[in-house]
Amino acid sequence: MKRPGENGHTLIEMALVLGISTMIAAGLVMMLQVHFNMLGTAAKYRFLTNDAPTIGLLLTKTMANADDYRIYSSRTVALSLTGAANSGSAVRLWMRQANDNTTRQAIISYETINGNPGLYFFLQTPNSGNVYPSNGNFPTSPSWQLAGSDLTGATFSNTAAGAPVNLQNAPGILLATLYGANNQQITYAAEKK
Repeated sequence: MKRPGENGHTLIEMALVLGISTMIAAGLVMMLQVHFNMLGTAAKYRFLTNDAPTIGLLLTKTMANADDYRIYSSRTVALSLTGAANSGSAVRLWMRQANDNTTRQAIISYETINGNPGLYFFLQTPNSGNVYPSNGNFPTSPSWQLAGSDLTGATFSNTAAGAPVNLQNAPGILLATLYGANNQQITYAAEKK
């Protein structure tokens, strides 16, 4: 109890201020822990929120322009046009050119180039006179690449159950399944024209 003329705080006032300060500090620590947990969860699913939508849009638009496709175990096998399969890490696309009704080819593959695993796109280059040869004529360097992201794998497959490996004039939707660093998986689909 204060006497008249005395300055300072009583023990009860000090204990009350100390108790309130402790409760505020504990609440702030809990909020900080929740924030770090949320950041960890967001980082874990970064592939699904950042990379997968961009890759999916690019893949879907590219595959939707294809008149036909074949799936291969690798880009090397796709270049040789032998050993088509119902699933694999590379797909060869045939796309009709709007200006002259010729067919141009492309290969999309998941592989490691120069130590960088990623999704690579190889667009056929024309011969002299802008003629696209039926056997390929692909550049050694990709036209575009998605490497160095959280993408850890990609598989292409066909939805037509029991469909022949050579899908010309056969129904089927091309599925592209992407795999992320934290066991995420997302599948995009495109139907040939």
